[in-house]
Parts: sequence; C-alpha cells; structure tokens
Amino acid sequence: MLLRHNSDAMTEALQVKTEEANQAAIAKSRFLAAASHDLRQPLHSMTLLFDVLKETTSESERQRLLTKVDSSLEALRNLFDALLDVSRLDANEITAEMSHFDIDKLMKQLSEEFETEAKDKGLRLSFRNSCGAVVTDRLLLERIVRNLISNALFYTEKGGVLLTCRKRGEKILLQVWDSGIGIPEQDQEVIFDEFHQLNNARRNRSEGLGLGLAIVKRLCDLLALPISVRSRVGRGSVFYRAARGQ
Repeated sequence: MLLRHNSDAMTEALQVKTEEANQAAIAKSRFLAAASHDLRQPLHSMTLLFDVLKETTSESERQRLLTKVDSSLEALRNLFDALLDVSRLDANEITAEMSHFDIDKLMKQLSEEFETEAKDKGLRLSFRNSCGAVVTDRLLLERIVRNLISNALFYTEKGGVLLTCRKRGEKILLQVWDSGIGIPEQDQEVIFDEFHQLNNARRNRSEGLGLGLAIVKRLCDLLALPISVRSRVGRGSVFYRAARGQ
C-alpha cells in the first residue's frame, strides 16, 4: 500500500514537472516569435531607407534619411541589448558584486545623461538628493535606474520625471516618479512579466521589446531587494526600491 502511494506521488510530481516544462517551452517559443517580429522591423526600415538613399541627390534629404537610419540602428541595438540581458539572466551569467558608493553621484550622472532626451520631449527631469553611500552592486543598480528613467520618459507626454533617494531607517529608498499615463490597477501585478510585455497589444513595437521592466524586476531579485510600483491612470506612477545604506 505504501509502495503504491509513493508511486502515485512520484507520478503526480512527474506530471507537474512535465507540465511546467511544456509551459516553459511554449513561453520561450512565444518569446522568440515576438522577438523575431520586433527585430525585423528596424532591419526592414533600414533596407528601405538605404534604397532611397541610393537615389537621392539632395544633401538635406540625405541627412534627413541618415538621421532615420541612426534611429533604426539605435532601436536595433536596444533590442539586442534586451535580448542579451534576458539570455544572460536565464543562464545565471549575471552575478552581484557588492560595494559601497555614493548613490547621489550615480543618480546625478543618470539625470544628466537623460536630460537631452527629456528636453526633446518638453519634459522636466530633476533629481533630489539626500542620501550618501549605499551597499549594493553599482553596475546593476545603474542598469535598474536607467531602465526606470527610460520607461518613465517614454510614457510621459507632459510634466516631467523626478528622481529621489532618501533614508528610511537603515535603508535608502530610491524612487522614480513620473506624470505619465499611469498603469491600471489590474496591470500593476503583471507589468514586470516579460511575456506579458511581449504580448501587450498596447506597446509600441517600433520602440523595442518592452522588456525594460521585466529586466528591472529580475535584476532587483538578483540583488534580493524587491521593486514596487504605485500608480493612478492619468496621474502618473512611482517605481521604488530600497538599498542597504552605509
């Protein structure tokens, strides 16, 4: 009787594992299909632009077309960067290397880096500092905050984006505020899921795979510091995470 019970339990466990493997395979296939579709778009655009360039004699028109080629190349680079990040995370090739550093300097650097992009959209990008040193992986934190700023600027049409860091007990709370379109409450649980992003009909495929928040979530998990979001539709969002203070 005990042997039969153990056999049934093993069979059930095997069925669960098989189902999980099948679901993972389906998800990976959907991921590759969506990625292939998105990668073809900038390549197709560049092919058409180069065809027009061959026939163009006007210097001003050539410069206009070359600017569009640059934009397509940048989109392609961002697509490959996102795919590489996901691939390396899947393969456990990204590891955290802890150090203590001045978080204010990093946040100021990133705010200056995105200042031109914000101005081009007519947005304000500001930073309020009040922290000091933190203990975490500097490069991973930089990638997290850069993705959050990029996401905030993309979904904000008026107003601006605010970066803040402040002490809360022994931790430092990092926040990226925006006055963008906001996120419906029912979507706030799934916006960090990479497959939700890839199959989100509302995302602009010409702007990339939409994996920024999914990568942010996985990098935060790697640092054992969760990320959270508060948002109201039409009012904007705030993404925040904590880091250990020094």
